[in-house]
Amino acid sequence: MLDAARGLAILAMVSFHATWDLAYFGFIPADFPDRPWFRLYGHMIASSFLTLVGVGLVLAFRKADPWPRYWQRITKIAIAASLITLVTHAIMPDAFIFFGILHCIVLCSLVGVLFVRASLGVRLGTMAVAFALPLWIASPALDAPAFWWLGLGTHLPVSNDIQPFLPWFGMVMAGMVLAESNFAQRFGAVWAQRLRPTRLRAGLAGAGRHSLGLYMLHQPLLFAILYPLTLALGPAAPPDSHTLVGQCEIQCVNSGRDAPACHRGCTCFADQIKQHGLWDKAQLGRLNAVEQKSIIGFANQCVRAQDVPETLGND
Repeated sequence: MLDAARGLAILAMVSFHATWDLAYFGFIPADFPDRPWFRLYGHMIASSFLTLVGVGLVLAFRKADPWPRYWQRITKIAIAASLITLVTHAIMPDAFIFFGILHCIVLCSLVGVLFVRASLGVRLGTMAVAFALPLWIASPALDAPAFWWLGLGTHLPVSNDIQPFLPWFGMVMAGMVLAESNFAQRFGAVWAQRLRPTRLRAGLAGAGRHSLGLYMLHQPLLFAILYPLTLALGPAAPPDSHTLVGQCEIQCVNSGRDAPACHRGCTCFADQIKQHGLWDKAQLGRLNAVEQKSIIGFANQCVRAQDVPETLGND
């Protein structure tokens, strides 16, 4: 049952990243992944994974001698997370993944194991605190890179995948609460019964048992399919002349900056692209890897420059 739920979650994540890749290669509008409903879809997928982490912890520690399997699983995920960090840092150093969903799962699993024997009240209280802390004590003092993983700063760092410990640990605690709720157990039994006569459950369970491998392989496979298509066919839906700036402003505002600062930073970004002769290629999605890294650097430099207070006077 848990494997089937993981399988469903990994299939949803593949669909999410496939859509992101289609936008990246220009087959659909570039700002599509930044639309609110699609971002909500991504948050729902991440929530499902972390909820299942909590459920899995409770179920795992009902078995005899759970520790060897627990440490084996943590080690595998930690290695995969480290590999993602190294690869993305080499490919996109200005937006590499330093604390994505796998990193979060590792830390949440290490902390969550402390609550496998906790009472319902302790779990509910911890869940509430995890969700509330980013609202209560978010501070510019925690915007330093050393604290980005914690999730208590006022700005989200630039990264292609950022899932900070807080508030996401709250979803792990929610999963631990659900694992021992009568409603969840009844719902799971009904779902398992309905899937039993079909091959769907077996397929989902198989995907769930190999969810880490599928997670690591699906993006390279998607890129291996879409990149040759882009070279052969060109982008199917090239963006209009305002897409790059608009996408820059959307991502900037989503990172916690105010709209006027984002507008100034993204206007600077557009000017930098034009000055370096990359505007037309960027609009048509024809940038090579080096040029793509360059415009990411322009965007980060221009947007972050707006965080520095302007000096008063020129004397």
